[in-house]
Parts: sequence; structure tokens; C-alpha cells
Amino acid sequence: MPDVTVAPLRLPGDRRKSRAWFASHRAAELGVLVVVVAWAANFIVVKAANREIAPIAFAFIRFSFSALLLLALVRWREGSIRMSIRQVAPILALGAIGFGFYQMLWSTALQTIPAGDSAFLIAGTPVFTALFASVAGSDVLTRRKLAGALVSFAGVGIVVAGGPGLGLAASLLGDTLTLLAAACWAIYSSWGAPVLRRHSPLRTTAWAMVGGSLVLAPIGLIQAAATDWGSVSPGAWAGFAYSSWGRPSCRRRSSRPSWRVAR
Repeated sequence: MPDVTVAPLRLPGDRRKSRAWFASHRAAELGVLVVVVAWAANFIVVKAANREIAPIAFAFIRFSFSALLLLALVRWREGSIRMSIRQVAPILALGAIGFGFYQMLWSTALQTIPAGDSAFLIAGTPVFTALFASVAGSDVLTRRKLAGALVSFAGVGIVVAGGPGLGLAASLLGDTLTLLAAACWAIYSSWGAPVLRRHSPLRTTAWAMVGGSLVLAPIGLIQAAATDWGSVSPGAWAGFAYSSWGRPSCRRRSSRPSWRVAR
């Protein structure tokens, strides 16, 4: 008697689940694409706006207002913003690195190198994150990840060396500051992941922004006082609004795997 293969019976419910999975998968891919475009545009937008608004003043105003807004949101959603010194101190320290020093290094470097070069160098952040996360104990560095990290570092090295079509040779200092900024964000992501096991992402991000704002405040206030705000063009204000609300909102939504504000 010949063998007969019977295909599994698909029920209507299975089809609906399959369609729902594909729909959610496509929506996720579209969301990632939107985030990539938003992040890429931010390099150009910030560089243009910083011609009229000093970079650290720009960052200080962004993050101080964002911190206040998020703290108000925490108060509304969770009932209180209170945390003990023991709880909040590590978050403030991580925020000082991930928001404060990162913004100081990145925005300052952006004034000396092209936006495209800055984007290429910041792309080294996942490499630093993979390495630092293994040290922090928030992830395991496998051979495959190590190989990927080495290949990525080699790519960044080629870019730093002055690849064709890129102007990296114009400012070695700018390149170095940008790589240091990438390392700052990697530290924030790697050592911040365990914090999310104890506190909500919203609370953690709000207090981290407070830490970043405190670092940015001294130089930011000096630059803000020296800025002729009356001469700032609508385009620069539009860039400020985009960088403050458009990009960060995308960043928060995309951030599970670097602790997000986060991953």
C-alpha cells in the first residue's frame, strides 16, 4: 500500500494568529526603519542648530526640561518620585555618563567633523556595549559576539583612518571625542541594565536625565548666558524641537536591548 502523507489541518484561528504575527512583525520593522531615519537626521539637525545655539547650552536645556517633564510623568503614573540616596545615586551617576558626558563629548566633536563622520563613529556604540556588558555581567560575550566586535572595530578603524569620501582626517580630536562619547553611552547601557530590574524604565530615565543635566549645567548655563536668543532663527528652534521631542521619543520606543531610554 503506498505511503500517504497527510498535511496538518489548519484551523481558521491558526490563520488569524499567523496574519497577526506577520502584521506585528512588519510594524516592528517599520518602527525600526523610522528610528534609523530619525537618528540619522538628528546628526544633521543638531549640527545646523548649534551654529546659532551653543552645543552644551543646547543639550542642557533639552535634558533639563525633559527631566522635569519625565519626573512629573513619574509622579502622575507612579504616585511619587521619591527614592533613597542609595537607590538614586547609581542612576544619577549613570545619567551623568550617558547623558551628561556623552552630550558634552558628542556635541562638541560634532562642531569639528562632518555629520556623516560622526554617525559612522557613533555606530561603534554596540561594539563597546557588547564588550562592557560582559564586564558588567549584564550579557555574555560569546566567540561570535567577540568576532563581530573585532570586525566592527576594524571597520571603525578604517573610517578613522580617513576612508574615501569621508573627512575624518580633518580633526583627529573630533574623531577621538566622538568615540569616547560612544563609550559613554555603552557604559550607560551596560551598567544600567541591572537597574531596570529594580525600577521602572520611566523612573530610571527621569532620574538619569537629572544626573546628566547636573553635569551639563555649569558650562551649559555659561553658554546660554552668552547666547543672543533674540537672533536665533525659527529653523534653529525647529531643530531644537526635533532633537528634544522627535528623536528622543523614537529612542525611548526602540530601546529595550541597550536599557533604555534604553536597550
